[in-house]
Amino acid sequence: MFEYLLPVLFALFLWWFSTGVVIYLDNLPMRTFRWSMIAGTIGLVIGLYLIAVSSADKSASGAYLAFTGTLLVWAWVELSYYTNYVTGPRQTPCPEGTSGWRRFKLALQSNLYHELAILLLGAIIFALTWWDGNRVGLWTFLVLAWMHESARLNVFLGVRNPNEEFVPAHMHFVRSFIRRRPMNLLFPISVSVSTVALVLIIQQAIAQGVDAHTAVGLTLVATLMALAILEHWFLVIPLPTAMLWSWGLQARGNGSCFDVDVVMGTLGSGKTTFIRRLLGSESSADGHDVVLISDFSDRGVDAAVLKAEGAEVINFVDAGGYSSLHKELAEQLREISRDNTPQRIIIEPSGPRDAVAVIEAMRSPAVQGLIKGVRRFTIVDAETFQVDYSRNPDAMRSELLNSPYIVVNKIDRVGEEVLNTVASTLQELNPSAICFYTRYGDIDSEQLRRMTYQRPMQEDENSMEADDAARFDAEQKATREGETWSSVLEGEFDVKLLREFLDEAAAGNFGDLERVKGIVRLHSSWVRFDLSGGRVGMTAFTPYDDEQPRVVVIGEGAVTQSHKIEQALRSCLRTSNNPSDAPQRAVALSS
Repeated sequence: MFEYLLPVLFALFLWWFSTGVVIYLDNLPMRTFRWSMIAGTIGLVIGLYLIAVSSADKSASGAYLAFTGTLLVWAWVELSYYTNYVTGPRQTPCPEGTSGWRRFKLALQSNLYHELAILLLGAIIFALTWWDGNRVGLWTFLVLAWMHESARLNVFLGVRNPNEEFVPAHMHFVRSFIRRRPMNLLFPISVSVSTVALVLIIQQAIAQGVDAHTAVGLTLVATLMALAILEHWFLVIPLPTAMLWSWGLQARGNGSCFDVDVVMGTLGSGKTTFIRRLLGSESSADGHDVVLISDFSDRGVDAAVLKAEGAEVINFVDAGGYSSLHKELAEQLREISRDNTPQRIIIEPSGPRDAVAVIEAMRSPAVQGLIKGVRRFTIVDAETFQVDYSRNPDAMRSELLNSPYIVVNKIDRVGEEVLNTVASTLQELNPSAICFYTRYGDIDSEQLRRMTYQRPMQEDENSMEADDAARFDAEQKATREGETWSSVLEGEFDVKLLREFLDEAAAGNFGDLERVKGIVRLHSSWVRFDLSGGRVGMTAFTPYDDEQPRVVVIGEGAVTQSHKIEQALRSCLRTSNNPSDAPQRAVALSS
């Protein structure tokens, strides 16, 4: 009996311990990942060496060596994935509402390199073991791969308890493919196949006349298969499995305390400009502010503008659906507090769904002890307020009710009658709010300092009612910004032709565009351009390090007329026909 009990205990301990180590390393600050991967790669080499040297060893010790080496190899597989070194070419969340083969295709793109790494390592282990007598390493790897792929497919199709707490915040795009449902059709197949395989392995391990090597090796493999079956049942039975590796999850730490400024508002109202004012006029005690920004693509322009101001900018997490977004944000805030130790985090949500998720995230127990205070600002575009409000009254009402401070921006673009209408509407919607009337979001530094931070749990009936309105709006309506298209803009642009393009866009020649914004090179400088509310703006821009010139177009027609927009942008390039122009450079636009 002891010859079977010892390998069972050995397999259980090594599986539990190696899994916990990987979880611990994955949840350390991201700056440590480089060193974790170096250590993991050394472990990978050692693991392959152990498999190779034991391939001809048909003793019990040879089985233990092969099994240990394979778990070291698998530890590298998991570590490289959850530190985001070996994942896939696509690292953005699955769009909300995506289903069927398209969802599967996007999931595969997010994990492609990881899956290829498993195939490659499996082929190497096959080559090292197949021609010799000790194949324990190969069978162990096959069971681990089966356990991994089957569990991943079941989580993709939907299970009751997907254990998403093990996924670090920096891997938020992975969570967007998780689906919750009582069970899926693959689950009984997975469990049945695994159970049959387990019975066959046990029968071989306890057969009469079996040698010590076979008994130990098959017992080690059978233990892993039993763990695979148990892991699958944990996916549908809501048990607190995180307790098994609570010591690994402790690496997430508590983080440092920080204040939060939430800057809400409609598209083009001047949120980014106002944040620049906050950064310039009201730096935190040690100058360490982090801006959490929700841009519309991986080529977002607002982040580049804020980086040029010297801000530390981090992309706003988006899990692909409202239902889990606030949980993802809470984890991201916790991770930022630990890794970046900010004194203040300035958050710019892109719309009502994100704004409500931010508010709910700050109420989460995960960050309650970290947030010292919160200020909420809503930026209102005086010129477009009446149109914006008529388009989406529930969303605007929720943002205004959730803000003790309202900044009415662009007052120089409207007359007194329009401004009075805006003021009376805001007074009716939120009589307790303090309103500021500005040009370019410019509020006096002394006024900003008098705006006090409130405890994140200080809520009243109005704010709760606002949350309900925004939540309904977020779940039932499409984003009011509509389509989004972006492109890299290589080459030198003619500023006059670029302005003519923006005037054409403002006139509706490319559809009903809400916003066009970008940064481009001129002959000897850079400019930032912006179209919002029918008005064109163009200012000088200082690029940040290796800045990439680009454009983001938002609104109805951004995608359907993207080819026409792209051709129009190409026509704005400097040409050699103009004697003042430099020679035309190579151009590449990629959407």
